[in-house]
Amino acid sequence: AQILSKHNAVSWAHTNHSADYVELATYGPGSETMPGFIKNYELHNFMLETAGIDRNRFAVTD
Repeated sequence: AQILSKHNAVSWAHTNHSADYVELATYGPGSETMPGFIKNYELHNFMLETAGIDRNRFAVTD
């Protein structure tokens, strides 16, 4: 996180992850499908589903 923040000027309050809720604001067509709050760990799959991308495309396999 520290190296990345020096590169792109984005920093985080801490480097620990949580499954807490993330507040989001959306607008435009389809925005009604986005809940006002979503659990952090659910956001990735929600975004893939909304974009019509098969999440198995990013699955790690042996």
